[in-house]
Amino acid sequence: MNNLSINIIDFKPAREFITNYHYLHNKPFRHSIIYGLFDKKELIGVCVFHGISVPEIAVGAFGLTRTDQKGLWELGRLVIHPEYNGGNYTSWFVSRCLKLLQKKLLVRAILSYADASAGHLGSIYRACNALYCGVTAPKNDYYINGKIRERGVVSGLGEWKPRPQKHRYVWIFDPLLSLQWKVVSCNKNGLPKWLELQYIEDGK
Repeated sequence: MNNLSINIIDFKPAREFITNYHYLHNKPFRHSIIYGLFDKKELIGVCVFHGISVPEIAVGAFGLTRTDQKGLWELGRLVIHPEYNGGNYTSWFVSRCLKLLQKKLLVRAILSYADASAGHLGSIYRACNALYCGVTAPKNDYYINGKIRERGVVSGLGEWKPRPQKHRYVWIFDPLLSLQWKVVSCNKNGLPKWLELQYIEDGK
């Protein structure tokens, strides 16, 4: 790890890197502060933080009001160059980004999600001591011409589709915050029991 460094980077190189190596490719993403991982001068990883996506998270996760969002963050994108997968590079990167963000800004808590539909479990977040809080509730989104319509249903033009569920992870840094989500214990392999059984049944 001696040759590695972490710096704040601009959106443009981050977007190009994410498009090339993240499983969501060029899907738009929110961003407030972006850290880049460098091996000497080569960008090999990107970690993106932004404010919470919806105000209801402040209510549901922490019992706060919808407007009490200051210091609540999400880790919205995380990707590392395939050649550096394994060897603890990603967990090393994330753990240091968490510390850098706390030094720069007010950080009461950080949330992140792992896309269950894409087979992601969030093992990196567990390795960085995040609390596992189960999966998001089942919900449906309304689509017109392949795009989510945020406001209102138009009869006969669109369709409802299930929203992919995600594993929820939380880091809490403010001792005054009270986590409302239930923390789920994991087995020695880092899997909650229900998920371990699912993997056995699916032969994975």
